[in-house]
Amino acid sequence: EKTKQFSQELRAVTDFDAAINLSVGGYFEKGSLQTGGGSMVAYLGPDPVTGRFFSYDLYTKSRSEAGSLFGQMRWRLLDNVELASGVRYTHEKKKLLHARNNFVRAPLPFAPPGVDLSGTYSDSNWSPEATATWHPTDDSTLYAAYKTGYKSGGFSQPGNIPVGTTGARLEFQSESAKGFEIGYKVQFLDRRLRMDLTAYQYDYDDLQLSSFNAANPA
Repeated sequence: EKTKQFSQELRAVTDFDAAINLSVGGYFEKGSLQTGGGSMVAYLGPDPVTGRFFSYDLYTKSRSEAGSLFGQMRWRLLDNVELASGVRYTHEKKKLLHARNNFVRAPLPFAPPGVDLSGTYSDSNWSPEATATWHPTDDSTLYAAYKTGYKSGGFSQPGNIPVGTTGARLEFQSESAKGFEIGYKVQFLDRRLRMDLTAYQYDYDDLQLSSFNAANPA
């Protein structure tokens, strides 16, 4: 496996002696991933042409690029009460450049050498959030929040490529979550002991999962 990645985040946060303060920023990421390897899933003796004992030899390569902008407003209603709300916008593109078997040991049900899969994926997302915070004392915090989350989709770069696989079949969709939480944080013994208590409930859409098909196997 070979991975290259570059990322950069810039943000500005105000801290004025005022009721309202802001946080704004942006994030950029660019990367590539190559995988390769072979495995023997069934003993069939040496290949009559190459002499190899492997069942298959796989190679994949993909590239990705993503950017996001985010902002948050914090409103201090009282000295110990604050409301905060914000949103993040994300846009990304991913390309599956290659997904192929370089070698397959007949008669195993893998895509034959020379079948090179590719594809392009793009997606965007808005993720808002809001939090209300109350400090009953200097050493305690009570909060309630609505949160949303996002995990990008893309292309699976699998352990093997069975017969009939297409670039579209390797694509998976993004995952999102939304829900509520309420929590209490407190410090005791001159801040040497800390306790957190949190209750939450989140709903996930398009949860990303791995699957295994024993018939192929894939």
